[in-house]
Amino acid sequence: PCTASQQSFSKLSAQSRQSQMSDPDGDTDLAEKVKAEGNALFAQKKYTDAIRCYDRAIELSSRVASYYGNRAAAYIMLSRYHDALKDCRTSVSIDSNFLKGYLRLGKVLLNLGEFSESVIAFQKALVLDSSCHEAEQQLLMLKDIEDQLSSVEKRLSGGDARTALYHLDRCLQSAPHSTRLRLRRAELLIELGRHDEAAMLTTDLVRLDSSGPEVASELLLLRGLSLYYQEMHEKAQQHFAQALKMNPDCEKAKAAFKRSKRLAAAKDEANSLIKDKNYEAACTAYTNALLIDPKHDAYNAKVHCNRALSLLHLDRLQEALEDCQAALNLQPDYANAMKRLAQVQQRLEQFEEAVKTCEELQRRHPSRENRAFLQEAQLALKKSKRKCYYKILGVGQTASDDEIKRAYKKKALLHHPDRHSSATEEQKRAEETAFKDVGEAYSVLTDPQKRRRYDAGEDLEDMQQGGAGGFNGMDPNQIFAQFFGGGGGGGGFPSFHQQQHFHGGHHRGGGAGGMPGFSFSFG
Repeated sequence: PCTASQQSFSKLSAQSRQSQMSDPDGDTDLAEKVKAEGNALFAQKKYTDAIRCYDRAIELSSRVASYYGNRAAAYIMLSRYHDALKDCRTSVSIDSNFLKGYLRLGKVLLNLGEFSESVIAFQKALVLDSSCHEAEQQLLMLKDIEDQLSSVEKRLSGGDARTALYHLDRCLQSAPHSTRLRLRRAELLIELGRHDEAAMLTTDLVRLDSSGPEVASELLLLRGLSLYYQEMHEKAQQHFAQALKMNPDCEKAKAAFKRSKRLAAAKDEANSLIKDKNYEAACTAYTNALLIDPKHDAYNAKVHCNRALSLLHLDRLQEALEDCQAALNLQPDYANAMKRLAQVQQRLEQFEEAVKTCEELQRRHPSRENRAFLQEAQLALKKSKRKCYYKILGVGQTASDDEIKRAYKKKALLHHPDRHSSATEEQKRAEETAFKDVGEAYSVLTDPQKRRRYDAGEDLEDMQQGGAGGFNGMDPNQIFAQFFGGGGGGGGFPSFHQQQHFHGGHHRGGGAGGMPGFSFSFG
């Protein structure tokens, strides 16, 4: 079923066909009726139907300026500004005294960002009516836009893209359909690192804009750059290639295409060196990769993070720490950089800082894996607040029993109180404490059960309680004597001074609990 407006339009169309049969030049009266029907539909916001009426009116009488002007108004309401522009130009070409035509033309040109032409249109309107308030207001707006655009260039020349974007957005409030201004906005968004917004804006422009090949090439370039800075390098290269097809002389597209290729190749080379455990060469490759595009935050954050891994393997911990921090400065939400930073902090014995890093990781990226990572950091912090038996003996956490025994022998002889009998009272107390700690460390680390409990982070107070697995009450002198093979007979142990005279051979312990001795001498 037809709507009332469609039925009315069909009736008018039939009348116009009948009129044209008798009058080839058309019927002005009938055209006016069709225009009136269009105006009624326009008032009801039925703009598409109104355009059909204006189309028919123009068919009936093609030299009436108001028909084109009214159709332009309907096009504007549907945001079909380029169609509106054609009708506005036609209307004033038919009637050079058509005031509404010039006002409408000026507004359309303003909306499309054609500011110079818009000024001319409003000036012509003032020639026709010197008291035209609307034309005066529009010219004031255009002067403000001119000032805003000047501020954009001034701010950009000073490196202030953020404020430049503010001024540009003020211009876009008056000219929201200006392709030129929207392209400029995409440039500024990319400059500010707001690549998601730039991608959405350029996607809309690709879909809506119907400008020529030069504008299309620039549009493809900007969309490619928005993808490039989001590390979608393959898609970005496709856009750069399309831009070059449309405009082979576009130097920016050429440079962007080459740069994207170089980034991908540099990263692949460095990653390959890491897999081959060639960490020095990997560090150099990552350093070179950082020079390709200093503005590519996402890429450079990953490069810093990967170089930190190479430096970690090379035990260059401070440099690794700096790389992790550089990665997070570029990408504050970068989970892998947070994890690597925590690892480096623990290696540097910055245990509290490592816990804070892991807490931030879990806050930003909650997961079971990251919670476990936080718990490991908290355990490492807890361990750091106890005596570090490995550090006391000067061995690593994977030290064998033989390595622990050799370390104990060296440290016990170094700190034995008899050796420091002539020292000050303060020095004696310090050496006695150190000697006790050495014996305690040896007692725990040479007992598999105690060592497991210690490595698991168990509190020393729990371990020191009496009973199985504890070492409470163990005399460090007794440990020393047992280690060096205390005497036979009644089970007595040789003194520290006796130990000093064992040179060159093996002293083998006798009696209960004796242990093999070691050849040693003081030096």
